[in-house]
Amino acid sequence: MQKMSKRQLLSTTKIDEVHARPIALGDEAKALFTVDEVASHFRCGVSTVWRWAKEGKIPQPIRIGGVTRWKLDEIQACIAAAEAQRDTTH
Repeated sequence: MQKMSKRQLLSTTKIDEVHARPIALGDEAKALFTVDEVASHFRCGVSTVWRWAKEGKIPQPIRIGGVTRWKLDEIQACIAAAEAQRDTTH
C-alpha cells in the first residue's frame, strides 16, 4: 500500500474524521481547525489560507501558546456571507 502525505490524507478525509473523535451535536461551533484542515475544507493550499487571512477574506486565527487554530463557526459564517453576497449580485 502506498503511503499518503498528510496533505493527501486531509484532502481525502472528512474534517470530523481528521479529529479522530466524534463531535457531539452542538459542539461543531466550538471546533477548532488547523491550517491544514482549513485548507482541506476550502480545497486550497495552506499558503492560500494564510494569504486569505492576511487579506481579511477569512477570519484571523486564534493563537494560544504557539498553537494556531480557526473556529469552525467563524469559517462557516465567512462562507455564509460570501454566499449571501453572491446571491445579491446575481
